[in-house]
Amino acid sequence: MPVKLVCPRCRTTEGAAPLEAGEPQAGRAWTCPRCGARYPILHDIALLSRDAGALLEHDLEGWLGGGETAPESLDPGLGLALAWLGGERRRRSMGARVLAASAYGDGGAALRGWVRAMLAAHHAAGAGEGLDLGCGAGAAACELSVRLDRAWALDTSGTALRLGRAIACGETRWLDVPALGTVTRRARVDPVEGARPDRIVWLGADAHDPPIEGGAFDVVVALNLVDTVRDPWLVVQQAIAATRSGGLLLVACPFSWRDDLTEADRWLGDDARRSAEDGPAALEGLLAEAGALLDRRELDWSLSHDARATMLRRALALAVRVR
Repeated sequence: MPVKLVCPRCRTTEGAAPLEAGEPQAGRAWTCPRCGARYPILHDIALLSRDAGALLEHDLEGWLGGGETAPESLDPGLGLALAWLGGERRRRSMGARVLAASAYGDGGAALRGWVRAMLAAHHAAGAGEGLDLGCGAGAAACELSVRLDRAWALDTSGTALRLGRAIACGETRWLDVPALGTVTRRARVDPVEGARPDRIVWLGADAHDPPIEGGAFDVVVALNLVDTVRDPWLVVQQAIAATRSGGLLLVACPFSWRDDLTEADRWLGDDARRSAEDGPAALEGLLAEAGALLDRRELDWSLSHDARATMLRRALALAVRVR
């Protein structure tokens, strides 16, 4: 069954209205035929969010850097938001360390290798549609593009989406990453070998409210996402809902909670205990209710803090066959 994009604004009040969306082209917009909502396209990436202004504020430089403007594609309210934000061209959401770790070096090699192994073991090559939810620079989306008919890469960060698309297309990019303290250095991001960019669709959207019809995906991947969102309980449910019956769901999380990203009362687990094992047990319980556990393992991955310090984190990785 082909994936259908739906209007984020009218889906909750009037049901999911399908968007007749062609190829994204900068300066144009996708329009909902039911409620008339318009979704701007920047850098050839559609912003499918109920609040596109908030999405732009989340990563203003990533979406509007490079001289990109699209005034004719914006709703009046979004135009006012852009006017207010226009003087603050600074990146807010995606720290260079996190983005760099997902894009170059071997920081996420263990996670990418696990995704590759799970796809080889539990999904036939060359069939179906996959979703990389909270894709970052799209490492999992690139893996999905090798084995599936199409991969959808969804994130709120224009910086990450533009970088991911570039390296998937064989381009070399450079990032400013921390060297020591506030001093930065230039780091090269090499192209992703073997990726099929013609099979990847890049979308600016919120994992809390993905603009996609439920049960549409044969494979859904969420790596290092659950502990970086406003409402992890909701995001896990959205990942489950996006996976078709019999489909494969892959989730990995290091449970490195931060109060500025997730309020403590929304962390996974029992509020009364907050032990180190509480979050992993809660996540495993949620996924066990959704289907049969195929694989459970702990994966170490590194995150470079600067040239002389690296953090080692351990992620719980779970593969589930959704009922």
